[in-house]
Amino acid sequence: MKLRRIFATAILLFAAVMLSAAVVEAGPGIATVETDKGTVQGYVRYGINTFHGIPYGVVKERFKSAEEVEAWDGIFFANAYGPISMQPQTAGGTGSTWEEPRRI
Repeated sequence: MKLRRIFATAILLFAAVMLSAAVVEAGPGIATVETDKGTVQGYVRYGINTFHGIPYGVVKERFKSAEEVEAWDGIFFANAYGPISMQPQTAGGTGSTWEEPRRI
């Protein structure tokens, strides 16, 4: 339930940033938007403005709530996803679906 609340908060924060932003034309294939934190540049794909990896919160300590991101100077390039969280290692490597057979 707590994870659902955190996820919902993240979605709402992202939506608030995107709705409060003003879209600016930057050129063919380039999408730029002004947010309250600064300028974000993404790209246009199939006529859709696309932005990846926009920071919405900063975690300074483990198991603590995220804090608001500070405004940045210049342009934040949102062309790629940010880093993913650590994943547990499995016998077949990260992300493997291989399972060790049970021994009787």
